[in-house]
Amino acid sequence: MIARYGVDLPSLTPAQREPLLKNGKLLLAAASLLAINLAISSYRTPVLSEASPSLPDLGFRDLSGNRARLSEYPGKIVVLNFWATWCPPCLMELPHFQEAYDEFGTENVVFLGASLDAMEPYLMKPEEIAEFAEGRGIGYPIVIADSAAL
Repeated sequence: MIARYGVDLPSLTPAQREPLLKNGKLLLAAASLLAINLAISSYRTPVLSEASPSLPDLGFRDLSGNRARLSEYPGKIVVLNFWATWCPPCLMELPHFQEAYDEFGTENVVFLGASLDAMEPYLMKPEEIAEFAEGRGIGYPIVIADSAAL
């Protein structure tokens, strides 16, 4: 069933996969990610093919300025949520991602919130993004997306 949707979860046993698949929170997160991906499709986005079954190694900076790459999480499920302070649907989904992080943010699942607010024309500073995230109760790691990551 997992392979049918193009997702390979080799590091999880069937007993570990079942609760993840049954829980609607991860399904909601995946659906939200798809919607966001479609919304930002005007940007250059990597396309996966059958010949390349892995994710592109996107790079980001965390709020402290340190580099972060998706390749730093081999064998883990990565939930990557692109969001912005000016995006009403993004703001509505943030609490749901936080709930999913609280429940699944363990050794096999990594949550990253990629803020689009540092891109033009918004140009928010990392401190402003951190303050906003803290005010919204976001406890999962926030990274800064730039046009190179998209």
